[in-house]
Amino acid sequence: MLLVVNSVDAQHDSRVRDLLHRAGRLEEAVTLLKQALHGKEEALGPEHTSTLTTASNLGLAYREQHHWEEAEVLVFYMIEKTTKVLGSKDPSTLRCIGDLASAYVNQGRLREAGDLVLKIVERVERSLGPENPARDEGRAALSAIHARQRQLEEA
Repeated sequence: MLLVVNSVDAQHDSRVRDLLHRAGRLEEAVTLLKQALHGKEEALGPEHTSTLTTASNLGLAYREQHHWEEAEVLVFYMIEKTTKVLGSKDPSTLRCIGDLASAYVNQGRLREAGDLVLKIVERVERSLGPENPARDEGRAALSAIHARQRQLEEA
């Protein structure tokens, strides 16, 4: 298989996933994205931005199918690689941590989700300052998680 990789290719992965998802063919999207990820890891390495974009798209496809374990493995992969390549305070790394928190919320793992969101808020405050809008978004997400925890405890 000839693999041509550039930023257009990474955008292509996302569009293919979106189109197949709308067509009700998400399993096919997962298969294609797995193949693309494997090829990019071999051709470009696991830390190349195109490889990371494809891994992110595959993780999203897994989450859309409620395949939480597979999605979680990929999110941990993304957190590891983006932290190594971009640093722990980079917005892409923080977005990956947020994706993991979101997956935890969807699984009812609210305590773990809250811990991750708090970590994001703290990193944003330290790196971007307390006035950054991402801090407020994180605090709002944390409040929503706490409200959901209280609802479950009251039920």
